[in-house]
Amino acid sequence: MICLPPIAKRQGCALLQPPASKSEHPYLKPMLDALGGCVECANDDIMSALMAPTCLMGPMYGIMMNNRDWLVNQGVSPEDASYFVGRTYLAIVQDGERDCRDPHRFDELVAEQTPGGLNEQVRR
Repeated sequence: MICLPPIAKRQGCALLQPPASKSEHPYLKPMLDALGGCVECANDDIMSALMAPTCLMGPMYGIMMNNRDWLVNQGVSPEDASYFVGRTYLAIVQDGERDCRDPHRFDELVAEQTPGGLNEQVRR
């Protein structure tokens, strides 16, 4: 079982291997679901694959830091820049989390970007 720090805030998703239905602890999945969510992994390879995105926390914070620094270099106060970047990324992540069990959700979010707009250009 892997529980990342956001689980403490009931905002993260735990990985469970073996699945609760195949273990001596069937209560684990409902408990972890109550703490933010749980994905049961059929085997160690699936669990290892699902662990890979957890290594993107540092790079994401680095992007946010670079965004803040760029805004500060443009004359925005450090407090306003930090607040704006944090709130903007929160909104972006909440959009991605909404209906996240739908495997097409991220495709839809990408498709709704303005054709030829900055978001589309950055993705190229």
